[in-house]
Amino acid sequence: MPYNQTYFAPYLLLMKVHKHLILLLLLNSLLLLSNKGVGQDFTFDQFYANRMRFNPAYAGSEFYNHVSGVTRYQYPGLGNPYVTYGASFDTYRESIRSGFGLMITRDDQGGGYLSRNFLEFAYSYQLKVSHEVVIRPSLQMGIGYYQVDPSGLHFPDMYDNAGGVANSNNYVAQTSILYDFAAGAIMSFRRYYGGIAVHHILEPTEFDTEVGQFVLPRRITIHAGAEIPIESGSRFRYRKKIGHTRIGRVAAYPSVVVEIQDGQTKAQLGGLVAMESAYVGGYLRKTFPQGDFRTTFIFGIYSDNYNFGYSFDLGSLNGKIFGFNSSIHEVTLTLKMEYKKQKRKFWWQRKAIFGPEF
Repeated sequence: MPYNQTYFAPYLLLMKVHKHLILLLLLNSLLLLSNKGVGQDFTFDQFYANRMRFNPAYAGSEFYNHVSGVTRYQYPGLGNPYVTYGASFDTYRESIRSGFGLMITRDDQGGGYLSRNFLEFAYSYQLKVSHEVVIRPSLQMGIGYYQVDPSGLHFPDMYDNAGGVANSNNYVAQTSILYDFAAGAIMSFRRYYGGIAVHHILEPTEFDTEVGQFVLPRRITIHAGAEIPIESGSRFRYRKKIGHTRIGRVAAYPSVVVEIQDGQTKAQLGGLVAMESAYVGGYLRKTFPQGDFRTTFIFGIYSDNYNFGYSFDLGSLNGKIFGFNSSIHEVTLTLKMEYKKQKRKFWWQRKAIFGPEF
């Protein structure tokens, strides 16, 4: 039977449209629901490896000069995945009890149809309440540059009977600039820590269109955790008396995170176990009132000079695992440089624990 382009046209059309379908549905939903749409925040599964984006109070919390990078690859099976890149630097100055941080983030959606670029600065101050209680309040301000280029989108009425693109849309690229503010605080008490952060305090407008405004809704994050020593490095002797060795440091870091934004609540429960030079862990995440469970597995290696982590996130629907198409992959790398030796009069500052120490 000879090849019939007319017969196969519907199938060719579906093949060419499927990559844009999800983005179009998202845009249409935002436009039809109300004349005031809401944007979506990018988040990171390895939130303690991206501490300043998680809570600005973590700026300079570890008394190192940190240089960090992160890459997040979300939904690879869609053809045009969501990709987020980030770099940051933070430091601490003991003489003024202050931490400073700088973050650069780029978020690409739909193969570049929507890109968001942020430059943010964070400041934190370390306050001694008692010998065992330390609090770090913080402020953050930033500027965002948005780009939307819908000219590359293909709509159904743009295809001919053979499945080819007959014409182009008339949409033009748009850009916008927004200013954003956040605040947060973390507290340390012995081996316990917790905090709260409020992002997008003023709910900045992302885009102002003919059908209404798209805003970033305010996000409130509440988190808590603890350090539980399992093995401090005690010596033991092999049964065959080969000699002495040392079990490396082993500690568990259970944690809970609750995020509230735009009427939805996302809860995460899990933790990490750190060994002498590696760590493993995982988290369960559930969105209320509607949302299925997601499961995140985290692996990493670390030393006094660096920390490398990888996480794999599985999605589910009605209790069934989607697999690779809905997975999220995240890679982080942090370089640590201690800027000077500890001074005796500042010992209480370094004794405080604000999160996993690796």
